[in-house]
Amino acid sequence: MTTRPPSPTPKRRSLLSKLRLASWRQRFEWLLGMLLVAVLVCWYLSRMTPSWYAPLSATDDNVMRLASRAQNLLYFELRNTAERVPLGEQRWTITQDEANSFLAVNTAPPTAGSGGDMTRPAADPSKTLVSDPFVIFSPGQVTVCARISKLPGGDPQGGVGSLTFSVGVVVGPDGQPMGQIKLLKVWAGNMPVPRSLLEPWLAQQASGMTQAVQRMAQLQFGVRDVAKTEPILQQIVHGIGEGRPFPLQYKVDNKEFLIKELRVDDGALTVVLAPLKPAAVSPRPTTAPK
Repeated sequence: MTTRPPSPTPKRRSLLSKLRLASWRQRFEWLLGMLLVAVLVCWYLSRMTPSWYAPLSATDDNVMRLASRAQNLLYFELRNTAERVPLGEQRWTITQDEANSFLAVNTAPPTAGSGGDMTRPAADPSKTLVSDPFVIFSPGQVTVCARISKLPGGDPQGGVGSLTFSVGVVVGPDGQPMGQIKLLKVWAGNMPVPRSLLEPWLAQQASGMTQAVQRMAQLQFGVRDVAKTEPILQQIVHGIGEGRPFPLQYKVDNKEFLIKELRVDDGALTVVLAPLKPAAVSPRPTTAPK
């Protein structure tokens, strides 16, 4: 009886052989194909509109009502809150719906015939750099987003760009509380973008942002000498642009105050102002009984 010789063990094929990448040319073609797929995926994600992006309509009755309330909060109540600080801690809060209603009404493009001029042409959405702003208040964070004409998108106004900042009070180098507004995330549509691409631009915008905040301070708080506030505003704006902590104690028009709280909750932004020194309350004089 003859025995059959054992059959030879088949050679295991390498992964590159299975993928038909045995030659350098095949590997280069495969790498080029994967790079093209990655570019197409990024392009598709950047064109998408995030599901949470929902700017409000400026013509909605409820939006107009909330916008009026937000305007009162920003133009009058914030100033009154600062004026009452010598009496003790003062709290000021604005909700996400109020902020978005204010943005919708005050950034809505002009339409044909608006303002009583029937010959006024409507705005061209494709020529507007930024439109439909929208903010989201979440615990410890504020997300600012809008349509940007320079971003790819299926909408004539462009794609959606969004920035997420952390907002709060941190412990400074000297152990004292300091404010911090720091850029956390950058998105183009549903595609994350490295923060390093935007941080230099934010730092360059510091001077223009300082001037804008100065004008607002003069309008809202009635600051008589705006030049006095420039060092303060520069500290805050540069802190935002560079992510550095900024001081919370300030003196404007002989009024010293402290930003005691800078808090973002789900759907609301709250600022608590407090005097540096407790308010001195004089005792009410008593009269002797007759």
